[in-house]
Amino acid sequence: MTSELINRPLYLNKLWKYKDNDRVKVLTGVRGAGKSSILKLFQQQLKDAGIKEGQILELNFELFKYHDWDAESFYNFIKSKTSALNEDERLYLFLDEIQNLENWENLVNNLRTELDIDIYVTGSNAYLMSSKSTTLFSDRTSSLQILPLSFSEFLNFHGYYPKKLDSKLLLNNWSLDETDVDITVLFNHYLKFGSFPELISNKFNDSLVVEGLEKFYDQIFLKDLIYARLNSNKRSVMEPKKLNSVLALMSNLSGELTPISTFVNELKNENNYRTVKNYIDAITSAFLFYPVSCLDYMRKSMLRSIRKYYAVDPGLNNFLSMFPESNLKRQFENIVFLELIRRDFQVNVERFSQTEIDFKARKGGQTWYIQVTEDIENSNTLQREIKPLKKVKEFGNKLIITGQPSVRKSYEDIRIISIYDFLLDQESIL
Repeated sequence: MTSELINRPLYLNKLWKYKDNDRVKVLTGVRGAGKSSILKLFQQQLKDAGIKEGQILELNFELFKYHDWDAESFYNFIKSKTSALNEDERLYLFLDEIQNLENWENLVNNLRTELDIDIYVTGSNAYLMSSKSTTLFSDRTSSLQILPLSFSEFLNFHGYYPKKLDSKLLLNNWSLDETDVDITVLFNHYLKFGSFPELISNKFNDSLVVEGLEKFYDQIFLKDLIYARLNSNKRSVMEPKKLNSVLALMSNLSGELTPISTFVNELKNENNYRTVKNYIDAITSAFLFYPVSCLDYMRKSMLRSIRKYYAVDPGLNNFLSMFPESNLKRQFENIVFLELIRRDFQVNVERFSQTEIDFKARKGGQTWYIQVTEDIENSNTLQREIKPLKKVKEFGNKLIITGQPSVRKSYEDIRIISIYDFLLDQESIL
């Protein structure tokens, strides 16, 4: 592992926009996504802007030296720091993995209401924004969901800066500065091994990346799954064997519309419905997988009993399923889903009676109906992807994203673009 910090302008720009807005800034995401590193980079930005070292305080609640401290001890310690500042100076407080502190919500709420502090907190579990914290903070939070590196960030880290040579959305109009590296080779590595910031520093050493994925999984498993459930309101005890079984099945079924009953049936006598649901809740709360709801197109209502699940990182998903020769369409779907939520789209699946649209993505008053496929060279494949889009009668943009490296096509009102253009061009869908 390396201490090198990877610049993440997507998140840093948002944090700078939120700076001094009197809200608690909350960064959540899977362990290892880079939350702590982003805060360190932001702290450097503060210093570059003239904020003094003494105005910045960072506390990591996973450090052993704080294990005996309670909320009151932290409050008194932080208050002493603010008292030492000049009247025109403000404290910038960074609280890392704060879910490890009991009653942290009361601490942060008291700091927010009683002292002149700009507060930033991180956590690796969705329980960070539980009903208690929501009640205390109401609308006084600015939230950022942190993901592992995008494909664009992945390329930048390795020294490749794709650029468009004209306005057309074609792969052959992307170039990699001063290099003849095949972009598809880089993408295949990204697709297979993922993009956890600490792991990509291994410079394409496959064995080191796999070893790192195993370590990450062990950390998440111990700290954010079993631990998280023991600290939730449900107080369910997580059994490692059952938890591993549910995780492996989620990985194998990722990208498929799946009712919980399927998990129960596949796991046979190991679990009942409630147990499986609790385990799935724990897994999604730790941001290992994201649940995507399914909308019934005719009824215009969400189907409560069936969802798709997408992994937070393709490498971690491959590790869980032991690097299978898997369905590329599903892998591409997973990458597209992550990019959509990275760009702040609201995403669900839309189902018709005999078919489905992979993604209905909404943002800023616009709606995109999106199909994802490995290729469209086969006419049957193309018609299969077009069929559900033609069923949509509402106004919206229709798009097919294909894994073929160089595509610019249209079919009636349906645009067809390469997955590379989608991932590397923020304007590919607006």
